[in-house]
Amino acid sequence: MGILNATPDSFSDGGQFRTPSDAIAQAERMIANGVDMIDIGGESTRPGAEPVALQEELDRVLPVIEALKDCGVALSIDTYKAETMRQALKAGVDCVNDIWALRQEGAVEAILESDNDNLDKQCGIVLMHMQRDPQTMQFDPHYQDVITEVKLFLKARAGILQEQGVAQNRIAIDPGFGFGKSLEHNLAMLADFHQFCQLGYPVLAGISRKSMLGKLTGRDTNERVAPSVAFITRLGYAAGKVLVQNAKPGERCKVLIGKDTRVSGYLLEAALEAGFAAAGVDVMLCGPMPTPGVAYLTKALRLSAGVVISASHNPYQDNGIKFFSAEGGKLTDEFELAIEAELSKPMGCVSSKELGKAFRIDDAAGRYIEFCKSTFPGELNLKGMKLVVDCANGAAYHVAPHVFHELGAEVIAIGVQPDGRNINDGCGATAPAALIAKVKETKADLGIALDG
Repeated sequence: MGILNATPDSFSDGGQFRTPSDAIAQAERMIANGVDMIDIGGESTRPGAEPVALQEELDRVLPVIEALKDCGVALSIDTYKAETMRQALKAGVDCVNDIWALRQEGAVEAILESDNDNLDKQCGIVLMHMQRDPQTMQFDPHYQDVITEVKLFLKARAGILQEQGVAQNRIAIDPGFGFGKSLEHNLAMLADFHQFCQLGYPVLAGISRKSMLGKLTGRDTNERVAPSVAFITRLGYAAGKVLVQNAKPGERCKVLIGKDTRVSGYLLEAALEAGFAAAGVDVMLCGPMPTPGVAYLTKALRLSAGVVISASHNPYQDNGIKFFSAEGGKLTDEFELAIEAELSKPMGCVSSKELGKAFRIDDAAGRYIEFCKSTFPGELNLKGMKLVVDCANGAAYHVAPHVFHELGAEVIAIGVQPDGRNINDGCGATAPAALIAKVKETKADLGIALDG
């Protein structure tokens, strides 16, 4: 979805595409770059934004819609005003994207009127969650349980529409990242993004350029495009499509996703999960796990593929993606070429009935610990040895100390308190000074340093 703000004050591109000619030129660039839908907005809903008069909003968006209605991609109108919805739908938009989830007076009726007037073309609807309103939504947002509360709200709003005769397959939901959410709330929603998918509707996640990315990366608005997030979603979809194409008849594809402890892992995990789900592939989430552990579990659980989100010894700001085959090894060249071919095509989405689901593997670490122990000669043990194990605040922090302890060693573990930003920071294989000092201090027999 390409975002086209025909406004002077939107937080990321306000003023750049204010005139119809500028907005149309930007839309043409989006189409050339492969966008599937263009979301047109005439009123900024950034935190603290003031409402715009109806006629002003119409004057901003209608010329753009008129110019783009035959552009070959779907058009969405980003508005909460019933009259703007009516006129935009008459002008040719395909979808209504409402931050108020059709709670403003007359909004539901505007959708139903359009349905009655256009039996052959009924619009899509995106329902978003927002706490309070744009003027006050970021003043100390509070939830008892952000996941549960947002889910219940979206389920209720979608239910109201379905009771009015709107088909479920016309509805998508949006948890509303940054709309009445703190950074902690946003990260919690990313970490458990699969719970929104379980409601049975396509899920829209508006993340690019938002302040949460600035808080995580230290970058200003113009540096928060985060193309990696969009690409990772497309990558998950492309890989999922290839898996489905190569699956046996009736086989349900399942993919394992593991990661290290970098804070960006939440973001990339959710993006991959969304891509796979859109392709109809189920996702198994194992949380932080060493790369060989993901390879092992992919094969042991008889899954279709495995993915690791990790940048090994690099600082926390970096991250990367590695794929494993069903056998826990490298993907074949043919498979990689097939993924690349899918990446060149527009991203789609299976029907709601076919969407992939997400599950957590609660005993993943325990399974891998047992596997590691099984590779040690059965007639030997480590009893009597004192080891210092530096886990670099990385993926092995909850695995490696247990392996050596259960093999009989006395283990002194350091680098086992990850916070998302301290991976490889003054610890681990790239900075062994702390390990050396601890070995000397404790008179250990051996020190073992891992990377993140």
